Amino acid sequence: MWFDIIKTLPNEEYKEDDRPKDKYGDSAIAQTKDSIESGDLNNIAIIFMPHYMKKIKERKTYANQHIIDSELEQKYASLSEGNYWHYLNSSVSDRSYLMVRVMTKGILPRTSIKVSSLMNKDEEKYEKVIVFHHINDGHPYNPNYTRLDVYSTGIKKGHRPKQQGGRQMPKPLQINRRINKSFTPLNEMEEWMQVFINSIYEMQRKLDRGTGRNWFDITDIIQKIAYMGEGAEHKDIMKLFRKIVEIIETKYKNGKELKKELDKIIQRRKGELYQ
Repeated sequence: MWFDIIKTLPNEEYKEDDRPKDKYGDSAIAQTKDSIESGDLNNIAIIFMPHYMKKIKERKTYANQHIIDSELEQKYASLSEGNYWHYLNSSVSDRSYLMVRVMTKGILPRTSIKVSSLMNKDEEKYEKVIVFHHINDGHPYNPNYTRLDVYSTGIKKGHRPKQQGGRQMPKPLQINRRINKSFTPLNEMEEWMQVFINSIYEMQRKLDRGTGRNWFDITDIIQKIAYMGEGAEHKDIMKLFRKIVEIIETKYKNGKELKKELDKIIQRRKGELYQ
């Protein structure tokens, strides 16, 4: 899950920066270091964005975090404009990765602020801005982003790219046996989880639209469910299911129609499970 992933953190040279306000409501404050030199440029900024800092502060932290250092800063500062990603450790089983955007123009992610409006303390415009904006917990990577070799070299075994021209559908949970008894969510929670989560993924193309923020929230909850493990209270799992349904019904413009479609998919999948 996100809170288990090793994260890159700012060091003491980074200062709070209230300029990049998150337009989706994340109240955390960005951390910025500017006037970084690289090649012919002497005013590069690295910004840990508010959404990124919010997730770090609200989750559990670990002793083995990656604190950014001058060598890492130079690696990022040397990049040309574009979108990048890299793994956060060398473990083959951990496919989580950091998403980095290098910008000389345009609008900072999840904000309304233009890069051209940002200046250092000497009121000099930044020549380049490196933005840390998201950590992905192992979903398919975007082949249009450039992979960097930082903590690991090459693509990790089994890590798939997103399908070109659209989002890659996650592999459904496998159902290993037939059930010939009445379906009751609280008595057969394992089967209910499979039905519900696979139904959500069947609707992915309709739910993963626009900024993708709602879809990130949904998949974050699914990850929480997946990591609850044996012994989890049924009521706690059902509470998370209801939270997903609430997001679908209230956060999308056509939420009520999407909720009805989800109900139909669940009923169909439930019938297939117990045939």
